[in-house]
Amino acid sequence: VQTSDITKTHIPSASDELDAIVGTTEKATNKIMESCEKIQSASAAAPPEVAKAIETQVTAIFEACTFQDITGQRISKIVKALKEIDKKTADLVRVIEKSFDPGSA
Repeated sequence: VQTSDITKTHIPSASDELDAIVGTTEKATNKIMESCEKIQSASAAAPPEVAKAIETQVTAIFEACTFQDITGQRISKIVKALKEIDKKTADLVRVIEKSFDPGSA
């Protein structure tokens, strides 16, 4: 593995994959929440005790869907860290290459 592979391939690829995870979980969460809203609307025709039970469970699903926002925030922090590592790695590579370049002295 060349040092340039880290900054040109591996880190950008990892960042892209993490961004894709955020996008996919966001889409899935939105679909779940839309379905829950439809269930809530349909439950209005149910007897009150059934409607209440449905509402309780739908609320639990909505609350569970907050994972998407939390994971999105955490993944964004990881992407930021990867970019910082990328920058530091590139800086280090430049210093090392310069120290081995006989024409730089």
